[in-house]
Amino acid sequence: MTLLECVRDYVERKRKGGLIYVKSDSILSAFCRQTGNLPLVYVTPRQVEAFLAGPRTSVTTWRHKYNLLKNFFEFWAARGAMQALPMPPIRPPCPQKFVPYIYSRSEIRLLLRATRSSQKQPACKIESRTLRTLLLFLYGTGAQTGEALNLQNVSVSLKKDVLTIRGGRFNRVRCIPIGPDLHKVMRRYAQFTARKKI
Repeated sequence: MTLLECVRDYVERKRKGGLIYVKSDSILSAFCRQTGNLPLVYVTPRQVEAFLAGPRTSVTTWRHKYNLLKNFFEFWAARGAMQALPMPPIRPPCPQKFVPYIYSRSEIRLLLRATRSSQKQPACKIESRTLRTLLLFLYGTGAQTGEALNLQNVSVSLKKDVLTIRGGRFNRVRCIPIGPDLHKVMRRYAQFTARKKI
C-alpha cells in the first residue's frame, strides 16, 4: 500500500470511530505531500525527521506531530504492513513555565467587591453584575473563560443543576454539575436579565 492510501484508510477508520479528525488529517496529508506517495515500507526515519523539523515548529507542536505519526505507523505495523517504525528519537518535553495560582477566599471577596467600581468607566462594555456572575461561574465550575463566554441558555438546566459545554478541544461534550450556591447566583442573574428585556 502507498502512503496516501494508508493515510486515507487510517483517517476514515478514525472518523468511523466517532472522531472529527480534521487537524490530524491535515498533518498526515502534509506528511504525504512532503514525503511523496511512496510505498509505506519505504518511509525512512530521515524523512520523518525532515517533516518534523519544519519551519517555526515549537517543541509542543513537534511532539504532537511525532505522536500522531508514531500512532499512525504503529497502527499499520500491528496489521503487518511494515516491520519497523521509521521514527527518529523523541525530543524531551518542554518544561512547564505556567504555575497555577489559587485565590484565597479573601482575594475572591476583594475581586467580587471590585466588580462594582471597576465597571463604572464609560469604556467598560460589561455590567458589574454580569462580571460578578461570570467570576462566580468560573470559580464554581472550573470552566474555561472561552467556554463560559460561549455558553448558551439551552445549555444550562437549573432544574437538573447541570450545564452542558460543547465544543472546545476534540469537539467534546462535558456535563458539569452546579452546586446550590452557584444555582442561586445563576437563578438571580437569569431573573435580572429577564427584567432587563421587559
